[in-house]
This record gives sequence, structure tokens and C-alpha cells, in this order.
Amino acid sequence: MRPLKLTMSAFGPYAKEQVLDLSLLGEQGLYLITGDTGAGKTTIFDAIAYALYGEPSGQMREPRMLRSKYADNDVETFVELEFTHGGKTYKVRRNPEYQRVSKRNAGAMAKQAADAELTGPDGLYSKVSEVNRKIVEILGIDRNQFLQIAMIAQGDFQKLLTAPSEERRKIFQKIFRTQIYEDFQNLITREANSLESDLRGTRASIAQYAAGVAGEEDSPAYRAFAEALEQGKPAAEYPGMIEAILAEDEAAREAVEKKLEGTEAGLLAVNAEIERAQQRESLVKQLQSAQTDAETAKTRREQCRKTKEALAAKKGESEERGRQMAAIDAEMGSYEELETRRERIRTLGEEITAGREDVKTSEEAIRGSEGSLASAKKERDSLAQAGENKARLLAVKKELEKRSEDVEQFAEDKEELIKLCRDYKKAQELYGTTRRCMEEARFDANEARMAFLDAQAGLMAEGLSEGEPCPVCGSTHHPAK
Repeated sequence: MRPLKLTMSAFGPYAKEQVLDLSLLGEQGLYLITGDTGAGKTTIFDAIAYALYGEPSGQMREPRMLRSKYADNDVETFVELEFTHGGKTYKVRRNPEYQRVSKRNAGAMAKQAADAELTGPDGLYSKVSEVNRKIVEILGIDRNQFLQIAMIAQGDFQKLLTAPSEERRKIFQKIFRTQIYEDFQNLITREANSLESDLRGTRASIAQYAAGVAGEEDSPAYRAFAEALEQGKPAAEYPGMIEAILAEDEAAREAVEKKLEGTEAGLLAVNAEIERAQQRESLVKQLQSAQTDAETAKTRREQCRKTKEALAAKKGESEERGRQMAAIDAEMGSYEELETRRERIRTLGEEITAGREDVKTSEEAIRGSEGSLASAKKERDSLAQAGENKARLLAVKKELEKRSEDVEQFAEDKEELIKLCRDYKKAQELYGTTRRCMEEARFDANEARMAFLDAQAGLMAEGLSEGEPCPVCGSTHHPAK
């Protein structure tokens, strides 16, 4: 804040209106208000503080005591300050409560209420409470902080030096505008806590999904994954290991499917062989029946042959025997046909014997195929469950890849956070060094000022002569110089 123009009317020791055009001092450097004791320096401080905050700079005066006792009753009491802040110009005008000439009753007095008015780029504020609030909003500090930062009344510097650490911290924070560093520290602390919480959640989620990964104990990929979990290796390695487990499962599934296809083809061949064996078994039964008929026919043939020989010996016997011979010859033709059939039956018997060996071999093959088929079906059922496990593992892989990306982002954020913390620490160190230098300089200045005032009082006392007026109090009598 830089004051441009200060107007005081019937204020303090000034009976009439006084105008200080501070803009003539330029815009560079600092304002130095100096003068002898009692010259009115504190009145200027009071006027500036009262214009801004409605109270004087010191603690010994109240607003109702600010009206000049030298002013006429018809002179208005007010303070008006024009100032710039943040590149914008403002004008504030205040008057305390005081007694004035009544405008209605001639010769009577009336009370003038305290009032305030602020004019700025964003409009006009005409209530005391509104002006007070807006001034604090514009300058960013209240009256106490303003007095400790912008102007320190005579004798009040010691209060700043002896103020509690927290109060001084707030004052110096306002002076050096270090609030941004505290805000930044709070921000990165919140961000770090949030990232740490997310990281813990991510790790717990990864552990939960990873624990659900299943595999065969003799699988190299699964053993490697289990060892990685046990050793607590980085989660970024998990997706590749799960890929290897899935690849092994896929290869095993393809191998079992091929084996199953071969087993099913063998099963079809065995079924066909079984059907042929059943046909051969039917032929065996037919052969057994034919063999029985053949034996019966052979016995009958032998009987017929003996009868024929006996009848041939008696060829010359009766005609009846001739007819018997003709019948027997006809029957012998049938027996010869039976002999032919018997030979055919013998050949079929040999084929049936060979067929029985084939059936025995087929039955053994069937039993082996049934075992292979049961094993293949069991493995196929296992692979059906592996398909479900594969889908679940793919979901786990996808989740782990996402979590891995989050962890990588967290690592980047952590590096950035570490860098920002280093910058913040450097800023803190610079602030601490600057604050210590400022405190030393202020202490030295205060000591020099007190020494100067003590020396000035001594010099003034030394130059006083009896009968001459004192430049401070005006007395011509000096009993205790």
C-alpha cells in the first residue's frame, strides 16, 4: 500500500483542514516521517491508521478523542486517504463521533455519528462495517498486523520483538509473503498422503488378485510366479509371469485336444473291430451247430456204407433189396454233399479260431482305449475348468497391468514430490536466513534509535538556559535538567 494524499480536518492538533500530498515523494524507495519530539509525527500515523481501520495507531487514544480541541464548532472533523494497492487506486473517508453545531436549532449542539465511505474500481461502500471488511480484503491484513508491518508506533517495536513465536510467524509470513510455501507444503503433504493411500490399496488389490492365480505344481511358470509372490518382487513383473502360465495352459490344452482326437479315432476303430468280432462270434455258434450236424451225418453215413456193402454182397437177392440199394445210393449223394459242407465247416472253424484271437486282442485294446478315453475325458474336464481359470487370469492380468501403470505413475509423482520438497526446503532455509538478518537489523536499528533519543534528550538538556523556553514543553524554568 502506498499513500498518495492525506487530508485531515479538525483532527488531533490541527484545528483546520490540512493536506499532505504524498504523491510528490514519487513511487520509489520509502517514506521517512521525521521531526522533533512533539512535532506531530504520531498524528500522521493516527490519521492513516484511522482512515483505513477506524482506530488510531496507538493504544492511548480512542476514536471519540480524535476531534481537535482547537477547532471551531462548525468545522467538520474527518480524515480522507487516497492510496494505491495492487495497481488500483482507492479513496477512503472517515469521521469519528463528535459534537457539532445543530443544523436545525440555531445555537444548539448535535451529535455527529461515526461514518465511513470507500470508493474504488469495484464501486462505492458507504457503511462502516462494509468499509472495514473491504479494507481488510484489499490489504490482506487487519489493523494489528498493519501497525506491526507498515508502521510501528513509538515504543511498540519492543512488542513485536517480544511477541509469541506464532504471532511473529504470522507477521513475518505477511511481510515476506511466505503463505504460498505453507499452502504448498500442505498441498504436497495431502497429495503424498493420498498417493500413499492409493499405493496401499493398489498393493492390497494386487496381492488379492495374485493370490487367486492357480496352476499346476510341476509348472515352471507357476513355480516362478509363486516364488515371486513369496519374495515380494515388484508387481510390474506379474503380468509377464501370468502370460507364461497362460501359455503353458494353452499348450497343455492343445496337446490334450490332439490326444483326445487320436483316442476318439482309436475308439471308433475299436468299435468297428468289436462289431466284426460279434459277427465272428455268431459264425462260431453256427459252426458249432454245423459240427454237431456233421458228426451226426458222419455216423449215419458209416451206417449207410456198411448197409450198402452188405446189400452188395446180396446183389442177387430180391427186387425189394434193389429198391433199397437205389434209395441208399440217393442217400449217399446227400452224404457226399454233407462231406463237402463238413470241409467248409472245418475251414470256417479255422477262421473262427483266428477271429477269436483277434477278438481277444481287440478286447485288450478296448480295455486300454477305455482307460485312455477315461483319462482323456478327465483331462478334458480339467481343461474345461482351465478355460474358466484362463478367463479369470486374463482379467487378473488386465487389472495388474492397470495397477502397474498406476504404480509407475506413482513413482513419477514421487520423484516430482521429492524435487518439490527439496525446493521447499531451500526456500525455508532462505526464509530463515532472511528472517534472522531482518531481526538482527531491526534490533540494531531499535538500539540505535533508543541511543539516539537518549543522546538527543541529553543534548537538548545541555543546551537549555534558565529563562529560555523549552522546545518541547515551552517552560522557561528547568529545575531538573
